[in-house]
Amino acid sequence: MTGTGPNRVYTPHQGFTGNDDFSFVINDGQVDSPAGTVAISITPASPPPASVLIDDASDNPPVDDSNDSDDDNGFGIDLDEPELKLIENPGAPINTTSVASPEELGFLEGILEESLGVDLQVLADPFLELVSSDGPEGELKMVLPIMNVPQRELTGDIDFTLGNLQVQTDAAGHLTATLRLGEGLSLIESKLVGNAAGMLELIFVNPRLRYEVTPQGVADLAGGDPGISHIGASLDIDLKRLPGNTSLTATFAKELEHLIQDPQFKLELLADSLDQPVRILEEDVAFLVEVGKQNITNDDLGDTRVTLEVSRAWYESKRAEGKAIFIAKFDDQGEPLTPPEEVTDQCQVIGDGSVMACQSRFTGAKGGLSGMALLAIALPKTPGPAADLLPLGDSLVRAFHFDTIRQEWLIYDPRRGFEEANTLESLTPGASYWINVAGARELTLNGQERDLKDGWNVLTW
Repeated sequence: MTGTGPNRVYTPHQGFTGNDDFSFVINDGQVDSPAGTVAISITPASPPPASVLIDDASDNPPVDDSNDSDDDNGFGIDLDEPELKLIENPGAPINTTSVASPEELGFLEGILEESLGVDLQVLADPFLELVSSDGPEGELKMVLPIMNVPQRELTGDIDFTLGNLQVQTDAAGHLTATLRLGEGLSLIESKLVGNAAGMLELIFVNPRLRYEVTPQGVADLAGGDPGISHIGASLDIDLKRLPGNTSLTATFAKELEHLIQDPQFKLELLADSLDQPVRILEEDVAFLVEVGKQNITNDDLGDTRVTLEVSRAWYESKRAEGKAIFIAKFDDQGEPLTPPEEVTDQCQVIGDGSVMACQSRFTGAKGGLSGMALLAIALPKTPGPAADLLPLGDSLVRAFHFDTIRQEWLIYDPRRGFEEANTLESLTPGASYWINVAGARELTLNGQERDLKDGWNVLTW
């Protein structure tokens, strides 16, 4: 609150949204009037729309033909012609503050007094700010406006909310906190302590920055697989420091040439790093997401956990072609960090079943934020049951065969790590096999149409 007399201006703290109020008293020089209260509601500003790059498909300069057609944008560019090359989710500065309401502070005071058995004092200033802690490098803290707290770590069932800060206790008694820093951004992991001055501090131990983006209008992106209608990225990054005025921007493209130079050459470098004779084709790339950073560098960041989302139809089509799924990472200059990480076994169905989420972790020199692409690589055909049963894709659970000569069961399990345990080396025409699949399906195996049911099926090869 600024100003004097009746000329007062209320300005909320940066990033604060929600309800607030203030009280006032009028004095005529002799007595005070009854207190009056002004209630204020602060709503967030509308987020900026996703920006796009429009490319005129014609080689000629636009001509003003607005009198000939209503299908233009007022500049003579036919709206049916341009291509949508990029979807950019512009980032706003990360908000490292929070403002607690009187009701929220009163609730926290109550549960802590009951837990600690002491009388606490709530300070008048409800403004909270994320700053570096006095402990090990990388720790961050928020000083909460409560005093007379014992100097120790607080434990117990402590759940509360202060503005955009939420603290919860899990079933094991561990305290976790989420500080929502902006659109798709949050910090996690914490402990609650009383400091030497009797103030309550929330310490973010080994803080991680989470950034989640799901762009809209993906089906209209130029190039790539037209069947891909969903892409998204969720990044969970170890945070060493959080400089002020930090912001992140995510830009998506289906065609790599719109974000990196010499894409085919760089994709071939990725294939060479895997010692694969088959080159990666551009049509085997689902999409690339490039994360731009402002006022923060990879020196401020550590290991990165990446989850890339894509339409399930793309994933299953590539698996049916015998291709493995990889996440490739590029540095800030667009150079590939080899080798890419295979994530075939780290992909799972999410949501309504139409989306696959593939996960990987990039450590050391591959950590931090830059560009990441989801792609498929045609690996050499594997001999034996893996090749014969390839049309089953990820639905294959296990295959058995009883060897009547050796009087023993032979097994093939496609999961990673079972290579040494597998004893079924090939499928012999005319022999019987017990094949377990997840989900009923019709397909061709060994040149014959097969109608498989969910679970165990006995087949003659």
